[in-house]
Amino acid sequence: MSPALITALYGVFLAGSGIYRHISNAGGNAKALGFGLFVGVVALIGAALLAKNKLLAGKILAFVSVLFVVGFFGTMTIKGSYALDARIGASLLFSVIEAVVLLTAKPKSE
Repeated sequence: MSPALITALYGVFLAGSGIYRHISNAGGNAKALGFGLFVGVVALIGAALLAKNKLLAGKILAFVSVLFVVGFFGTMTIKGSYALDARIGASLLFSVIEAVVLLTAKPKSE
């Protein structure tokens, strides 16, 4: 699988996770929706840049998304503000996988 495709799937997962959190709460959760959409769209833009072989710009944007997710969920879990449920655990796991993919990504041949 190409880094662009994996990054695109990561972005869709993050956006979907925010949407799920918003609709699963009675009354919604606008912060979760906004956060999920923001980090998801940033990752998707990074994926588009990776697909166009703009490796540095794509990696930077995708890493911004990874850092936001790991920073927020990691901090909230350690502080005890959030319980480590399946959604948060999956977000952290997929973020680590995405970081490894980005660190090992090489320019594609033309």
